[in-house]
Amino acid sequence: MGRTTHRPGVGWGLVPAPIVLIGIVGCGAGATEGNEPAPMACLGDYVIDPIETATDLEPLSSCEVIDGSLTIEGTETLSNLNELAHITSVGGDLHIRSNAALTTLDGLAGLTRVGGDLKIENNPVLSHLNGLSSLRSVGKDLEIKDNAAITQLDGLSSLPLVAGRLSIEENPSLADLDGLQGLTSAENDLSIRDNDSLTQVDGLSSLATVGGDVHIWDNASLIHLDGLSSLTSIGEDLYISANSELANLDGLSALVLVGWDLEVSGMTALTSLSGLAHVESVGGDLYINNNASLATLDGLSRLTSVGGSLNIQENPNLASIDQLSNLASVQDDLGIYSNGRLTDLGGLAGLTSVGGDLYIDNNASLASLDGLSGISAVGFLRVERNPSLTDILGLSGLTTVGDCHIVDNVDLCQSLVDSFVAGIVTDGELVTQGNNDDC
Repeated sequence: MGRTTHRPGVGWGLVPAPIVLIGIVGCGAGATEGNEPAPMACLGDYVIDPIETATDLEPLSSCEVIDGSLTIEGTETLSNLNELAHITSVGGDLHIRSNAALTTLDGLAGLTRVGGDLKIENNPVLSHLNGLSSLRSVGKDLEIKDNAAITQLDGLSSLPLVAGRLSIEENPSLADLDGLQGLTSAENDLSIRDNDSLTQVDGLSSLATVGGDVHIWDNASLIHLDGLSSLTSIGEDLYISANSELANLDGLSALVLVGWDLEVSGMTALTSLSGLAHVESVGGDLYINNNASLATLDGLSRLTSVGGSLNIQENPNLASIDQLSNLASVQDDLGIYSNGRLTDLGGLAGLTSVGGDLYIDNNASLASLDGLSGISAVGFLRVERNPSLTDILGLSGLTTVGDCHIVDNVDLCQSLVDSFVAGIVTDGELVTQGNNDDC
């Protein structure tokens, strides 16, 4: 445990043993104006672990304020935190993780503030967070992760703000987020990932802004995002991926700004992007990839610019991209790959600028490149393995390219390819082969 020392002006403290510090760094009480007693302040960091759990708890039984961090980790028999009933504030981090018998946090009912991170992780029989019902402030990250028995988050209903990252991940029994209905802002990232029983996110109905990323990944039972109907702004990335039952994004209908990347991928039931109808620009990359049931891009009709790359890939039922008619510029690369039912690119007729490369590959039904005539220059031009392509007049506006590969388009007359490349300036590799030499 170490030995106790006193340093004038600092308070009681422990000199740590050579390996680990477990215990108190000092406690003291003073007086406030009017001779009201000050909260009992316990200085330093505390650890409650399986070695001497009762001994670790004892000095905390009278603490009201811990100025450092509190870690409760790896205990085997601790079922409650009643010894912590006087604590109102933890100045540093509060970590509660890997406690085999912990069923309740009711001993923390007086806790109003955590100055650092609050992480509740891998507590297999903890079924609720009701003991946190007085919590009103988390200074950094809030993480609820890998708690097999948690079914609801109602204990967080008084929390209006998370100053860091909010992560709700790998809680297989969690059915809803209703306990977060007081949350109006997450200043860093919001991650909702791999919660197998989560069917809706209505508890986020007051959330208006997220300063960092929003990740909604791999929630097998999630059927709608209506709880995000107040969200207007995402400071960085929006990733919606592998939510197998999610059929639409209508809950995002208030969203106007995505600061960096927007990705919608691996969504087997998704039929519509209509929830993105108010998004006018994406600051980074836009990826629409591997969505088995997606037939149109109907929610992107107001999109005018993409600050990074635009990638539309492996959407086997995507038959039209006409809803991109207002798109004027793509700052980096434009790639359209492996969309088996896509017949034309007419929806890109308003596009006048591609700052990087242009890739049109392996689209089985694509017959023409009409819609690309407003583009005058690209880096690498690659048109490959589009077996139904017969017409490349849509590239007639191109005058300057870097490398140029027009390859293995078996119905495209090589004579049309030759005519096209004769009219462009290229300063890189030119490859035209595997096209139709018989016309």
